[in-house]
Amino acid sequence: MISVSSYDIFFKCLKCGTCCRNLHIKMGEWTLGLFLLPDEIELFPEDKIVPMWGIGLKGRSRPRPETIGVFQLDSNRCVHLTKQNLCQIYLKRPVICQAHPLSLTIEQGQVISASVNGSCKGAKHIPSNTKVNLSKYFGYDVVKANAIASGYLEKMFRESNGFIWLWDLGSHKWKRVTEAKYPTDEFRFRSISTTGGP
Repeated sequence: MISVSSYDIFFKCLKCGTCCRNLHIKMGEWTLGLFLLPDEIELFPEDKIVPMWGIGLKGRSRPRPETIGVFQLDSNRCVHLTKQNLCQIYLKRPVICQAHPLSLTIEQGQVISASVNGSCKGAKHIPSNTKVNLSKYFGYDVVKANAIASGYLEKMFRESNGFIWLWDLGSHKWKRVTEAKYPTDEFRFRSISTTGGP
């Protein structure tokens, strides 16, 4: 377990609300929303939740995933952001929000790459090569949240039997992808097919 004292943590949230706005992100040919684990969808209005990642194969005339593993918020601004730029659900916010502004790629328990969200004003001073000092800059909770999200995706992809799907908010269609890795600032997916409706 990583032990971090308060003076070791260089990241401090400025409460600017930037990370809670402009949530639709264009990555390669996809438009994606805020990443939500299955037990986090109850935090948001039902009409704002759509699938994000799916695995397996169901249907011949209209191929689509058999299982939805991850969801996304289909709203460009978080519904829980107040006018004072505070989070109404801060203590139980989604793991991806807890992980902000750090983005890790973790494979088999090892950190492969780390990057800092460039739009985060509170992290502008942190060097982009943070791999060695992750807990020093961000604290244990941020690193742990990244590990949870990345580990969840890694496990899901291992169980995919070669069928991995991503729901594109731009086209409102499932796209089957290959070479799937956890999406960090470099989106390393290649679409091999598209299909409509969930």
